[in-house]
Amino acid sequence: MKSTKMIQGEGVTSYLTRLSRVRDELDVFSLTISNSYMVRIDLKEFTKEWNPFIKGIIAREKLLD
Repeated sequence: MKSTKMIQGEGVTSYLTRLSRVRDELDVFSLTISNSYMVRIDLKEFTKEWNPFIKGIIAREKLLD
């Protein structure tokens, strides 16, 4: 799952759909992935153009803690 990276120019919907498919495939083997872990993996692999968005999500998470 960690090797699934966002491709330059790929849309967010396409990237998240690919990650969801991987998560669903792992679920077949009874490997459940928590939502918070999934979000962290997703954000880590976004392309650099998404950095302002990612920083906002991280800042929001810190405020809610």
